[in-house]
Amino acid sequence: MFYPSAVPIRCLLALLATQIVLYAIFVIRISPRKRNTNISRMLKYLNRSETELYKNGDLNITETKEDNDECAKIFLNGYSKYCVKAIVPSLKVLKQYLDSAGDWTNKDLCPCLPQNLTGKVNLNMGSVKLSAEIFNGLRPGGHWAPSWCIPRQRIAIIIPFRDRASHLDLFLQVFHPFLQKQLHSYSIFVIEQKDPKIFNKAAMMNVGFVEITKRPDRVFDCFIFHDVDTLPQDDRNIYGCYKVPKHVAAYFDKFKYKLNYHKIFGGATAFTRRQFELSNGYSNEFWGWGGEDDDMEKRITAANFSFIRFPKCVARYTMIKHAEDRDNPKNKRASIAKQYRPDVYKSDGLNSLKYTLIAYEERLLYTKIIASLTSTTTKTTTTTARKTTPKRPTQRRPLLRRVIRRVKRKGKQR
Repeated sequence: MFYPSAVPIRCLLALLATQIVLYAIFVIRISPRKRNTNISRMLKYLNRSETELYKNGDLNITETKEDNDECAKIFLNGYSKYCVKAIVPSLKVLKQYLDSAGDWTNKDLCPCLPQNLTGKVNLNMGSVKLSAEIFNGLRPGGHWAPSWCIPRQRIAIIIPFRDRASHLDLFLQVFHPFLQKQLHSYSIFVIEQKDPKIFNKAAMMNVGFVEITKRPDRVFDCFIFHDVDTLPQDDRNIYGCYKVPKHVAAYFDKFKYKLNYHKIFGGATAFTRRQFELSNGYSNEFWGWGGEDDDMEKRITAANFSFIRFPKCVARYTMIKHAEDRDNPKNKRASIAKQYRPDVYKSDGLNSLKYTLIAYEERLLYTKIIASLTSTTTKTTTTTARKTTPKRPTQRRPLLRRVIRRVKRKGKQR
C-alpha cells in the first residue's frame, strides 16, 4: 500500500545523508588548513597572489625548537618575497630622500631581512647598560636611520607613560638595537600624562599621534603604539605597517605564548596614518586599566578593516613584572568595550580629544611629550550603549531546514 507521507520522509533521509557526506569531506579536506590561520590571513589581506608561497608546508606550531625553526623559515621566506614587492617607498618619499642633504643617488633600498638577524634578542633584565653602538648615528629625539641604504618605512614608536622609569630604561636598551638591526628609519616618542591622577592610556596614545602628525619636520609611514613593559624575544619579528592594522605583540611568556582570546588587540599595535584616522583613533573614555584594546578591535571592524598577526614562532614577547599601580586601577567599565558601538566610535576618539600640551622635549634617546587631559575629556558617559552587532549579508537557510519547514507546514494544513 502506498502512503503519501513516505515520499517526504525518504527525501529527508536522502538529503540528510548527502549533507553528512559533504560535511565529512569538508572537515577532512579543510580543517588541517586552519592551523595556518595567522599566515593565511596575513597573505589574504596583504597580497592575494602570494598565497601559493605557503602551499609547501602546513605550520602546526608547537613548543619544540625544531618546529618553531621550520615555522620561522617558511614564514620569513614568504614575508621576504612579499616585502620586496609591496613594502616600497612611494615616489614622493624617494624624492624627499634625493632632495635631502645626504647622497642617496647610488643607494639601494634596505633589505627586507637583514643578514645580521639571529632570532634572539638580548633581554638582560638585571641591569641596564646602554652600549656605545646604540649612540652611533642616533640623532636628538631618539631618531635613527641607516646611512648606507634607503629605509622601506619610517616608523614612529609611541609609548604611553607614567611612573615607569625603570621599565623605560630597559625598553630603550632593548629597542634601539632591535630597530637598528632591522634597518628602520624610526623615532621613539614617550607620551607622559601629568593630570589628572587616574591614567588614561588610550587618550595619551591619541595625544602622541596628534602631536607627531602636527610637525612637518618628521613624517612617518607607520605608527606603532607600544606598552613600555612589552619586550620582543625574536629580532626576526619585523616591525612595520601593512594594508590592514597589525597586532604586533600577541604571544607572551606570561600566558605560555597563547592568546587569551582570538580577538585580543593589545600590547603593541601598528597602523598607517589613514588606518588610524579612519578608525577615529582610540577611545578617550577608558580611565584606568583595561578596555581600550577591545574597544579598538571593534573600531577597526567598524572601519571595514581586519587585522593580522605574525605567527608565534617569531612574535614572542616578554612582559616585565611590576607591582599594581595605584594611579592605574582596574577600569570598572571595561566590559563595555566588548560591545559593538558604531555610533560611539564616530563621536569619541581623535575628534573629541581635548588636552593641554605641557612640554615637547627632544632628548638623546627619545622625544618626550608631556600633556594634561582637560576636564571635558575626563567626563564619563552615563548612558548605556546599545547592544548592536555588525550588519551581515542575509543568507538563505540550508536546504535541509527549508525542506523540514515545508513538510511541517503541509502537515499542519492537513
